[in-house]
Amino acid sequence: MRAYRRFTDECLPTAAAHVDGALAIWTNFLGKEPIRGVAGALGYSEAGELLWAKKSAQHEGNEQVLRVYETALVFVKHPLPALSPADLPRVWCVAAGYDEEGEAQRWGNHPNHKPFRVLEALVRQWSRPGELILDPFAGSGSIPAAAIRLQRRAASSEIEGDWAARVSQRLSEVVS
Repeated sequence: MRAYRRFTDECLPTAAAHVDGALAIWTNFLGKEPIRGVAGALGYSEAGELLWAKKSAQHEGNEQVLRVYETALVFVKHPLPALSPADLPRVWCVAAGYDEEGEAQRWGNHPNHKPFRVLEALVRQWSRPGELILDPFAGSGSIPAAAIRLQRRAASSEIEGDWAARVSQRLSEVVS
């Protein structure tokens, strides 16, 4: 946990310096407090928390068992604007399976894959077409691919060479 806190203290300010909109940071239960502390010190306030209720294989009758799989903390520097009648309502929980679209399997089954259905709500709410989405931990490229599909610009980085190559290939297919 100390290493994660040190990493968050060092890397989040660097990434945030490239963002002029909201910060949406995927994390787990243990990562929330370090992220909240650093974001607060950078002048951000927490707007909310998007929960991914991951569908499980177990279900009875018409009911599907869900569990909170991951959460995205959303931070803003300015108060949230009022929604206009043309805006979709803000979504704070999305129920979806790990790989409903078959993209995870196609792009290598990254352990932190996010399905488009989960990312779509986050990207649509916290950015507008043409704005930049930054993903400093691209994994298999789910976030930049979603950004491009939703007419945003995308910037991403990935330290692992094999995953970086997959991201490049994926994004070249999304663009064409």
